[in-house]
Amino acid sequence: MAASELRYGRGGSMKISHATKVADIPINNWDAMAASGDFYSSSWGLRSFEELYPTEGNYLWVDSDPLRAAVACYCLTSESRPSPFTRLDRIIAARVRERGDEPDDEALTTLLPTLLVGGRQAGPSRLLRGAGSTVADVVGLIEGTVEVAAELGARTLVMPYVDASDRMLNEALQALGWLNVPASDYYQMDVAWADFDGYLASFDRHRRHAIRREISRVDSAGVQLAHEPMDYQLIPLLGKLSENLRRKYGSPRPAADIALSLQEFAEIAGDKVSLLTARHDGRVVGYVQIIQWRDDLVFRDLGFDYEFVERHELPLYFALGFYKAAQIAPTSNARCIHYGMGSGEAKVRRGCTAVQQTMYIRALDRESETLLGNTLRA
Repeated sequence: MAASELRYGRGGSMKISHATKVADIPINNWDAMAASGDFYSSSWGLRSFEELYPTEGNYLWVDSDPLRAAVACYCLTSESRPSPFTRLDRIIAARVRERGDEPDDEALTTLLPTLLVGGRQAGPSRLLRGAGSTVADVVGLIEGTVEVAAELGARTLVMPYVDASDRMLNEALQALGWLNVPASDYYQMDVAWADFDGYLASFDRHRRHAIRREISRVDSAGVQLAHEPMDYQLIPLLGKLSENLRRKYGSPRPAADIALSLQEFAEIAGDKVSLLTARHDGRVVGYVQIIQWRDDLVFRDLGFDYEFVERHELPLYFALGFYKAAQIAPTSNARCIHYGMGSGEAKVRRGCTAVQQTMYIRALDRESETLLGNTLRA
């Protein structure tokens, strides 16, 4: 459907537009609000998700010229991919397991449908703001997402990864009564060096020696690291390598589905996407797919031949994702490399900064509110 005009906010005083197709949003004004780290909330990111999940997207913006605030949301059901990073029941199940308990998966599924607010990425939940945006814009937009969620028959809303430093958004969500709990940290690395020697110089002598030793192990195994354009002929292999990683970390997804995602995204992003590859005798044994967007390098997907990696005991992820990335970042005019969540200690040791995040949840019925309260407090 085309964009519709709806009245949200206290007393219906704020006009907010709502669309379910990226083609119906004011793309130029929308993208003008996207800042560093906002690739997945830009029209490029939104189109990639729409290609993969064509019925889930909902886009809201404060109806002003220029735009002052906007947000992307996705309605996830029990039929949506059960990602432990984006689907509320799986996010909470993962938290329960982390504290040593066994989740009641059947009960948690009753939290669906859920409206995932702030983007479908496994990373910071973004609400875009332009020049002149106010607390009233943020509050009105959040209230708009609640109204849309109710219209869609959702039982809950979630912003799983709100940057703790975003004071306006945190205060608005708290004032509106959203439940909040600490979320996983997000890791990024500011590029403050002109070349790889400069990257090394940012560490103490002990860490520099450890990094050189890891690089030497990869070199001695006959592995060549490279930065390459996206090669469509590699996509079936990349899908298999990514399947290996997802299976290892408890988020299985068929290689064919991953390959389709890689291809569709590459077709949308064009020369914004490229690969860091590790090859042995010409065969790719590891890769990181990266996005170059403005002054960001964003890790989107990765995978490895773990049989090869473990047989040779190689630190291939660090060699590619940190040392090769650190080498190419200055030549790509990147100011920040975005690594995502998990493995925090290892990332910090190699130069990352931890960004604290908070998860916010809103229940739309008493049963969901009780279940959330009991599960998260246990």
